[in-house]
Amino acid sequence: MGLLFTTAAAAGALGIFSWLKKRDALQKDGDSANKPGGNVSSLDEFLARLLKKGADLRNAPDGNAAEGSMPEEDKQILAMWEEAAQKGDPQAQFNLGNMYYIGDSIPQDYTKAFFWYENAAMRGHAEAQSHLGNMYHLGQSVPRDLAKAREWWEKAAAQGEGQARSMLILYR
Repeated sequence: MGLLFTTAAAAGALGIFSWLKKRDALQKDGDSANKPGGNVSSLDEFLARLLKKGADLRNAPDGNAAEGSMPEEDKQILAMWEEAAQKGDPQAQFNLGNMYYIGDSIPQDYTKAFFWYENAAMRGHAEAQSHLGNMYHLGQSVPRDLAKAREWWEKAAAQGEGQARSMLILYR
């Protein structure tokens, strides 16, 4: 696996950890059942399987998930995330962007990843802004554009996002 896969896997892990932080906050509120992704134990199980699949992919000869390998329960949870994302939840949008970017359990699709990252970024999600900058930088699903990449990295860096800060240092 190359640097791009490693970066994508790290991005997915960061999205998962962000989701777990949100989940913990929901549990503390005592109102997790009424919020997007409120089925905490199912999400925890799904995220654990997602992390395991990422580890399995690193050891796969071609690095690609088998088509149609998504368990029914994962499909239901994906549908919950899609519903939350369509209602404007930036964390759900970012998580969907990661899933499409990495191509774990669902076919890899940079166009859909860009769509969900952009939606989350427009709502101020710093990690999504950083990933959007990366996609412009690499020309994934959009023409390569360092000016737009820099614009998104600056927005993310202004919120303290570390990867965006690093990219701005590299591309002064």
